[in-house]
Amino acid sequence: STEIDESTLTGESLPASRSIGASIYAGCVNLSGEIEMVTTAAFTDSRRAQIGQQILSALSTRAPIAALADRVASIFVPVVLLIALGTATAHVLLDHGLAAALRHAVAVLVVACPCALGLATPAAIAAGLARSAQQGWLFRSADALQRASEINQIVFDKTGTLTSGRPTLLAFESRSNQSEAWPFWLAAATSAERGIEHPLAGALLSHASGRPLPEVDEVVNHPGSGLIGKVYPDSQAGQTGQEIVVGKPKWVETITGEHQSERLNTLHASASAIDVAIDGRWSGRLWVADRLRPDARSAVAALQQRGYHCSILSGDRHSAVLEAARELNGLPFMAEQSPEEKSKALDDWSAKGARVAMVGDGLNDAAAMAHAKLGIAMASGSSLTLQTADLTLAQPHLMAVAHCLSFSRTVMRRVKENLVFAFGFNALAIPLAAMGHLSPVIAGSAMALSSAAVMLNALRLLGWKIPLTPDASPLKEEAAHGS
Repeated sequence: STEIDESTLTGESLPASRSIGASIYAGCVNLSGEIEMVTTAAFTDSRRAQIGQQILSALSTRAPIAALADRVASIFVPVVLLIALGTATAHVLLDHGLAAALRHAVAVLVVACPCALGLATPAAIAAGLARSAQQGWLFRSADALQRASEINQIVFDKTGTLTSGRPTLLAFESRSNQSEAWPFWLAAATSAERGIEHPLAGALLSHASGRPLPEVDEVVNHPGSGLIGKVYPDSQAGQTGQEIVVGKPKWVETITGEHQSERLNTLHASASAIDVAIDGRWSGRLWVADRLRPDARSAVAALQQRGYHCSILSGDRHSAVLEAARELNGLPFMAEQSPEEKSKALDDWSAKGARVAMVGDGLNDAAAMAHAKLGIAMASGSSLTLQTADLTLAQPHLMAVAHCLSFSRTVMRRVKENLVFAFGFNALAIPLAAMGHLSPVIAGSAMALSSAAVMLNALRLLGWKIPLTPDASPLKEEAAHGS
């Protein structure tokens, strides 16, 4: 028997117990010693390969967004050529002379040269991609930047996205009910967990943080239940070690024969409880759980204030997702969702007109990202997730989601400003050139100035700064969380 970390495939933050005859997924992590496995399926039939095929299928059917300027230019250029030809013909018929007719026609062509129109979109997009890269927001393409500006719904994965992805110690309760900061039984349990490849062991060792630990040896691991060892309260020669048992409450109860109170059983219901007994006597209980990232609340609040509908879509167990949703002011959620169910949920939302962005980090999120209008990956995610994502956040802060989406809207606003200016310039200049009020030299100068104006407006994006408001500062949120 053993325990398997399946978080990359299922989103479950706690290890799953597996024994003889149980099925396990390729791509997961074995946590408890050596096991013997029998391969029963080809790689193409594995869970990982099926998710990868889903991703490729979704990406191949996504229609690319054509650049607006390209579509307009395909119509604009022939129209301008016809206007120039009509200008020359009209001036000849008006008996202004062939030279004047050609001069006015050339002025039309020069002033209508689609430089400003051609630069309006790519200049702003290029500046936006450059600035976002400086901030650690890596877009997969210009189309992804455009799609980011259209999002109206944000769906978060829980484990590793809204949370840190690893359990931490929330609280503990001693038999003596004394408010000890570092009781002996907790120090002994932490010492016993040294060398154990298990997330819960990591939670205890992180909490120890250099505190003194007693000597523990003869540790025997019981996968899926806990461990038993010998603890020595001090270093006196010839001292007999005391038996220490650390593990699941029901398992420890079978060893001690003690049944704990209902209050202890219900405290921190969404967390995992670990009991500790020394010399056959229950000593205390501790609770560990995967906690929210320091800026999760402020990030979700900032997105909601800006009009985005936020929700949680997770493969983790219902109680854990419910607790996270409560801490985020009652955020809507769906729990215990498989990768296929996540993809279906994204498709259903899209069919109802929602423009959804999926934020995740695990392999189980990759397929859902491919079905979303915009896939956003945390840089700590799996390699397949990073390959699938339209946007990768190199920063460890969720607030980057709010800032990045806001910035994408600013970029598209610059694009629209450039297009309006380019169209307005041509709408004013072409009639003047056709009527003979602009010479080719003046027309060329005006065209150059219009291109410069478009470029300068686009370059304003390079000076864009992250707005630091009281509800949008990850540093302030971290300070509050730490205190």
